[in-house]
Amino acid sequence: MYRNQNETTPTETNVAPDSFAREREMDRVRAEVARAYAENPELAMLPDETTEDAPENEKKRAPRRHRTDNTTFLPFFSAAYFRAAAAELLDVRKLCVAAMMAALSILLQYISIPLTSGLALQITFTVSAVSGAVLGPFLSLIRGAVSDIVGFALSGTGAFYPGYTLSAALSACVYSLFFWRKKINFPRVLAAKAIVSLLINAALGSLWNVRLLGAKSYGVYFGTSLAKQIIMFPIEVIVILLLLGSLTAPLSRMGWMPKQEPIKTTRGKVIAVVLLAIFLLLVAALFFLVKYVPAVQE
Repeated sequence: MYRNQNETTPTETNVAPDSFAREREMDRVRAEVARAYAENPELAMLPDETTEDAPENEKKRAPRRHRTDNTTFLPFFSAAYFRAAAAELLDVRKLCVAAMMAALSILLQYISIPLTSGLALQITFTVSAVSGAVLGPFLSLIRGAVSDIVGFALSGTGAFYPGYTLSAALSACVYSLFFWRKKINFPRVLAAKAIVSLLINAALGSLWNVRLLGAKSYGVYFGTSLAKQIIMFPIEVIVILLLLGSLTAPLSRMGWMPKQEPIKTTRGKVIAVVLLAIFLLLVAALFFLVKYVPAVQE
């Protein structure tokens, strides 16, 4: 005897409506949580995606997601700023981005663009600038240190000195302090690059050279490094302006940066950077002439 296809048996209960209703309710809760998180940037992470009405087995299976918000501006050195930066250490997406940036920095350390016989453009600073716009200061600090340590281990040349690792970590952190969750503009780029070039690369780098090599005085190392850093300063600033200007819009659309107008590289900015570099070079030359030439003559 054949059963009519339109007939149903007691065991063929239709559970689809209940399942669909529960999924719609879960989607509604997720949307409300995401909306509340967007309205309150001080929240460090999203709570569990469960409700009190959800079945017990769904509460146990629901993963806890740690996601940080990158779409809002934060005041400089505020409590919310550092809470959001610390929350990135638990964000899996940010950790993956930091790992990829570290790997890219290690690869780029083998690439340089020769400008003169004793001067070359190292492009690893571009990774620090871009990661500083995406990653917070704490994660950038770790990323810079890991890049230096792993890069040295893979190169297998020279002697390891922790001072250079500290310089690499501080450079990445400085870019993050000026770019992350901030409106990126021309003065911020100038200030960040000036601190990295003059204070970290020239001043601290010369100190590490004296401690590690000890063949020359600090003034000799500092004068040579300072001259190179000032000459490279306008070139590196222009490269950062062009790079961030092209990446701001796509990174903002993907939610990795607050929405803002991309920074533009104009002729006036280029002229201002070059004039600033010439002024710094003249000031440095005058300082060394006044300080060291009389001592040599004596």
